[in-house]
Amino acid sequence: MYIILIILLFLLYIYKKINIKELFKNNSLKIDAVITWVDGKDEKWLEKKNKYLYNNGINRRYLKNGKKNIRFEENNELYYCIKSINKYLPWINKIYIVTMYPQKPSFKMDSDKIKIVYHHEIFQKTNYLPTFNSQAIETQLHNIPNLSEYFIYFNDDFYIGRNLKKTFFFTKYGNPIYYKRYKINKYSENHIELLKKNYIKTQHFSCLHQAIPLRKSYFKFAWKLFYTQLDNTSKNRFRNKDDIWIIGLIQQICSQRFVNKCIYKDINKKDNYYKLLKKKDNYDNKKSINDLNKFINKYNNLKTKPALICINNVNINNKLHTDTYKKFLRYFNKNLEL
Repeated sequence: MYIILIILLFLLYIYKKINIKELFKNNSLKIDAVITWVDGKDEKWLEKKNKYLYNNGINRRYLKNGKKNIRFEENNELYYCIKSINKYLPWINKIYIVTMYPQKPSFKMDSDKIKIVYHHEIFQKTNYLPTFNSQAIETQLHNIPNLSEYFIYFNDDFYIGRNLKKTFFFTKYGNPIYYKRYKINKYSENHIELLKKNYIKTQHFSCLHQAIPLRKSYFKFAWKLFYTQLDNTSKNRFRNKDDIWIIGLIQQICSQRFVNKCIYKDINKKDNYYKLLKKKDNYDNKKSINDLNKFINKYNNLKTKPALICINNVNINNKLHTDTYKKFLRYFNKNLEL
């Protein structure tokens, strides 16, 4: 009798210390990765893009940077994005690459973990295709066949910089953790205005332009609330002034409208490295390149690497961009090979 009591007390002590129930729940959480990608150097793809951009006349509502080639350029980012996920997020269940048919990455994908998903597989209205609008594509991500309820969304130039646990992205109960970005850019203005018109409280921040944790059910709920606006976004073949950014919309309403609330946090500056390269080879561009070079030169000596890395707007026609970017990839890859 005394032995049984001692065992029960010991088990209770262990339960309080490590909270077995929560630990089990977190470990069993199945989380996928979704990456949107396009090869803008593909001649057939370019022909199709130009056909829809010019043959029917350029829509005045199209955003300038939504149709420029720099938005679609391919610098082998996808290879290193996937490699960093496999290295530093080994608990990821499946990796889905979302692209336009029939594009495929040039590198060999020898893992059953990786699956290519084409736009026509996820768009409910295939007459809206082809699309060259990332915001339209994002409205359909929840329709990926067999996608887990929990997933992390990547652009192809998002990288993971070190080993991270599931709890960097989701709480033990599956609530997404959004790291704050206090700059509200032009892509956020439309959904913030939409929420205000519908008397829904808005946050004074957006989510970082980095890997973003999401849930399928949140997309479905957002569609129920704003079907017309999201349907209009999904039909715009190029970025449009009226587009609603569904991911920003979800991040804004998550704390109020969802049963499973989101957590909002300030990220440690050392955990977030983001560099936007300028389009032209002018003073501002050189300053951005110099900042990136400083980061590259100290990268190997950092005791703790950034958790999240994004180098945005690498212009393949700008030698300053490509040389510096290749230098970064050499340093980054050395750590991936360790």
